[in-house]
Amino acid sequence: GGGVELELNAVRTLVVRGSWWYGAPVGGDTLYREARAAVPRHGVRMTSEWVPVAGLELWLSAAWRSASRWAAFEPVQAETGGRYRSEVGPALVLDLAIAKRLWDGRLGVQAAVRNLLGADLRYHPAGATFAPTAVVRLEARLP
Repeated sequence: GGGVELELNAVRTLVVRGSWWYGAPVGGDTLYREARAAVPRHGVRMTSEWVPVAGLELWLSAAWRSASRWAAFEPVQAETGGRYRSEVGPALVLDLAIAKRLWDGRLGVQAAVRNLLGADLRYHPAGATFAPTAVVRLEARLP
C-alpha cells in the first residue's frame, strides 16, 4: 500500500492537512489475503487547525474509509438473518474540537464531538456502532 499527505499553511494561523491512502496485499497466502480483505482499502482524511488567538485552538477532522468484508462472518450473516453483516459499508466521520490553554499553558481545557454526523461506523461486524460522542478533557501541567 501507500499514501500521500499534503499540508497547506496559506494563513499563518491556519493549517490544513489532507491525506489519501490505499492498501492491498501484494503477496501472501489465502489466510493473509482474507485478513487484509477485512481492512478498508481506501481512506481519505482532511484535518484543519486554526489558532485565532494564542492559547485557543479550533480543530476539524473529516475522514472517509471504504467498505471492507469479513469473510469469517459470512456464516454469521446467514445465521442471524443479516443482523450481523459480513460487509462493513463505507463511512464518513466528522470530528470537531476546541481547546483553550490558561496560565501560560499549564492548564488546558478541551471539548470535542466525535462522529458529529452520526455515521454508521461499525469497526467490526459483530461490534457496536460508534455513535456521536461528546468528550471534555481537563489537563494540568506542573511547572
